[in-house]
Amino acid sequence: MKSEVCLLVYTLAIAYAAAATSATNGRNAVGAWTPITNPSDPHVKEIAVFALTTHNKLVKDNLTLKSVFEGAEQVVSGMRYKLVLLATDGVATGKYEVIVWEKPEKKFKRLTSFTTLSG
Repeated sequence: MKSEVCLLVYTLAIAYAAAATSATNGRNAVGAWTPITNPSDPHVKEIAVFALTTHNKLVKDNLTLKSVFEGAEQVVSGMRYKLVLLATDGVATGKYEVIVWEKPEKKFKRLTSFTTLSG
């Protein structure tokens, strides 16, 4: 009887793990950062342009996107994107890390972090 209970618990644990994996639809579980494999994806570029446009409005800057260097995404209530951008003000090019929270079903985006990186 004891071995049957252990087998049942083990089987349920495997079934739960399999269900949780398939529920993320190929992405990491909620809260984990997953590298973005294609930083030149049009949606990633849209997020980067949104971040720069929002930053420019907030601080009266004039940065334009040159490229998305790298990024990661995090499943939350919606999706968070952490991107490293190369941007220029027309004179100098800088590297910036931005975090944008998006809820596409609600047409919601918010710039939550904008950091100048050295180098």
